[in-house]
Amino acid sequence: MRKLMGKVVASVLILALAFGVPIASRSIKTEVKADTYELVWSDEFDGNSLDRSNWTTETGTGEWGWGNNEQQFYRDSTDNIEVSDGTLKIHALKQNYGGKQYTSARMKTQGKQSFKYGKIEARMKLPRFKGAWPAFWMLGDNISSVGWPKCGEMDIMEAINDNNNIYSNLHWSYNNSQADTQGSAYNVGDRTAWHTYGMIWTEKKAQFYVDDKVFQTYSITTDAQMEEFRAKQFIILNLAIGGQWPGYEIDNDAFPDRSTMEVDYVRAYKMNEEPTTKYDGPTIKINHDAVAEYPGNWTSWIGTSWLGSEGSVTPNGDNPSNGFTANITKIGSYDHVDAVWSFQGKLENMTYHKGCTYTYKCDITSDKDKRIYVKVADGNENNLEGGYIDLRGGVTRYYSVDVEIPEDFDSTVSLKFGLGNNSADKSDPNESFNIQVNNVSFKTTASIPDPDYTTTPGPTTTKAPTTKPVTTTATPVVPTTKKVSPTKKKTTVKIGKTKIKKMKRAKKSLKFKLKKIKGATGYQIRYSDSKKFDGYWEKNTRKLKVKLKKLDRKTKYYIKARAYRKHGNVYIFGKFSKRKKVKTK
Repeated sequence: MRKLMGKVVASVLILALAFGVPIASRSIKTEVKADTYELVWSDEFDGNSLDRSNWTTETGTGEWGWGNNEQQFYRDSTDNIEVSDGTLKIHALKQNYGGKQYTSARMKTQGKQSFKYGKIEARMKLPRFKGAWPAFWMLGDNISSVGWPKCGEMDIMEAINDNNNIYSNLHWSYNNSQADTQGSAYNVGDRTAWHTYGMIWTEKKAQFYVDDKVFQTYSITTDAQMEEFRAKQFIILNLAIGGQWPGYEIDNDAFPDRSTMEVDYVRAYKMNEEPTTKYDGPTIKINHDAVAEYPGNWTSWIGTSWLGSEGSVTPNGDNPSNGFTANITKIGSYDHVDAVWSFQGKLENMTYHKGCTYTYKCDITSDKDKRIYVKVADGNENNLEGGYIDLRGGVTRYYSVDVEIPEDFDSTVSLKFGLGNNSADKSDPNESFNIQVNNVSFKTTASIPDPDYTTTPGPTTTKAPTTKPVTTTATPVVPTTKKVSPTKKKTTVKIGKTKIKKMKRAKKSLKFKLKKIKGATGYQIRYSDSKKFDGYWEKNTRKLKVKLKKLDRKTKYYIKARAYRKHGNVYIFGKFSKRKKVKTK
């Protein structure tokens, strides 16, 4: 349940910025194994009232709608909190109370139960209607002393409005600035049905899963000062109505029949330690980009006879890192969920190192609004990572995702783009698209066993097992490995404070310039017709000259801006500029 800045930033940060990024589940190899965990706490909701030894309720409207301009009043009332038939029901009601038109409930384990590492999960049915915002999340025990975001926030599950997506993210403080993971989403099929939502939390990473399938992994050991996630956190359950993220259009017909969040249980587990026989000999560092070292180039599969797709996929030069151009002359028909794969660009059977985490990056631009599927696939077409992303016409989408190759992985790795018709587009079968994919990389910087290491002195032909790139081609292409000098001392990332200059007014637009900030990746502009910014729009850009369009005539707007820097998969923000007030003509 992110605070206001985190809510907007996590879902709109990359420069395409106005759309979510659904991430499909990984392959069966990433299933959560229950026998590796031991239950340490749970609430099964077996009684007829809330167990106050586990939960404290929070009431009221909070500071500015709990930081998000939410539209409900949280009550500690049996109208809103019901425990019966083995489940907890949080009822949101259309009910005037405390100056709000809706009531609901919010509860936390703060001061009663808190956890560090292990597995945290809940089995839930989620409401689905315009304005709904159910959440299952965690905050640091030290929030009372250090505040947010320095306490750290781990969003295990959030959902909004009337779709079936759920979201999982991290928020923390980096050099006294807010930092967020890139917004991600997973389509659960039907969120009003029972699903298990959880997080596997270790010292090194946070993995989010649905029904035992991990769909998103975040490293928490980067140089982004993520110590917040190596301390205890408490659990929160709540059902908000409206706010900055879901918006203010609320389906009042949903109350009370479709406005309940039902929880079967909440459980916390610790991980059982197992004996290890891991290699403990000397290692070397590698820098491997499987795309740059790929021996071939991009190919295509076009389902002309299947769904009537037509066109071509052309590599952008001799190196596959340059990407490809898809000239879709006929998108083809849509008749089922797999139609998105009727037009494909692909790079198959890449080399890789087992047990390493690769970062997959590319830039994607479509000449029209288009939903596509980006996938890192194994040999059985299962997802190692990937999912649907939405492209906006003429706006470059900067895509990045971490892909973990398991130690016991024995399949192929391929990059695949599904560009065909799909349920989100449902385009005319004869419609054409031009899609550019550029700057593609699949990189890792990791330590692996030294292939020259032997436990026997003197000349010998016996070597310790090595970890070599795996490929199914007849002649494997093995990336070069070499020893490197010690890493340089980490530098501190600081983002300066920008300014808004040279404002020009027009009938339905405003133009201005931004002060250039050294080291900034881009700039985030926030504007509102409210002095307190309780409801606003955002624009993200790499340019210093900014134009805000489609504004109302003769309307007063308040504008502020801040610079940000992309640091791996993390976005570090500077402070907002002074607020500018200007009226359109």
